[in-house]
Amino acid sequence: METIEDLRGFLADMTREGIRGQLLDRGTARAIMRQARELPADAPPFGITIETDLAEYGFSVLRAGLALREAGEHSELSQRAFERAANAFESLVRNASPEAVERGFYRTIAGVAYHLAGFSAIAYSLFGQHIAGLNVTPAEDALILLILRDLEALREHTRTWLRDEANGDQTLVALLEADEIDADDALAVILNSNVCRALAYFDFALQTGEAELLDAAKALLAGGIRLAADAGAVSLWWITRLCLNMIDDLWAHSLHVNLPTEPPAGGAENYSELRRMFLASLYARRNAEVELWPSQFEAAGRSSDLSDDLVVALPTSAGKTRIAEMAALMTLSVEKRVLIVTPLRALSAQTERSFRRTFGP
Repeated sequence: METIEDLRGFLADMTREGIRGQLLDRGTARAIMRQARELPADAPPFGITIETDLAEYGFSVLRAGLALREAGEHSELSQRAFERAANAFESLVRNASPEAVERGFYRTIAGVAYHLAGFSAIAYSLFGQHIAGLNVTPAEDALILLILRDLEALREHTRTWLRDEANGDQTLVALLEADEIDADDALAVILNSNVCRALAYFDFALQTGEAELLDAAKALLAGGIRLAADAGAVSLWWITRLCLNMIDDLWAHSLHVNLPTEPPAGGAENYSELRRMFLASLYARRNAEVELWPSQFEAAGRSSDLSDDLVVALPTSAGKTRIAEMAALMTLSVEKRVLIVTPLRALSAQTERSFRRTFGP
């Protein structure tokens, strides 16, 4: 049984720069140089075992990072482990053959690992147009939709899978008794259904803010992890475990957790209703905006204090508008006005559209 110190020591060594003959750098260079899924004739030697090396490295670092996180340590070291694992798996699939059977599995792992590392935008970019023809299981497909924050499509996907009688218990029992399906195939259906059911619970948790629904989703996934481990279903064990960690991380960063439930000093009685409509407006977008980014945390914590003076200096698209929206929500709850000043007429029009979209309700 590994201790926290064992995991820290392992990850400190495995995430240092240049590990294993600059394996990650070689993997990235190889992926970039691939054209039409093939390396050019004059490409330098990257090592005949590089694909195996990248996969082994990615899984070992990811395993230790998850173990550290599940032990309650959400540290810079665990985040660096997730980033390194994501780099390895992304290198395996970028510009690779679309016929590769592990392509969807590795890309899904890379997306979740980037998300756990705090790079949700990079995770999102891995699935542009949801990558037509990506070889994924129903559970992986559901996870990708969650990464894309396409909750409407996630809801439809899970509903369709779970309502299909072909995936139901009675059908599986009948097929097993008639010897028309083997135990491994039946197990795959059960584990995929379990992930879809858990994400349906989680979607409802994001919609309502009820933590009990999150607990129900996590309980389902914990049971799925044990079942997959007992049955030796390796790929579904990874996907179920990653799903559990992702929803736990996403909930911790969600506005349900980080937007105060109590009004500011002197707040109106209708704050809870204003808060509910604010969250519903963000949830209902085509790509739901349900969580805070790492760049927003400190400012978000201060934006709810109406006695605080705050200057937020962040790069473009780093989340300043959401901080302003949270401050505006608090100000409106005490029935005061919000004044927004911008230096350009075009920016004023853009800002008005943005705030109207959020505060229209």
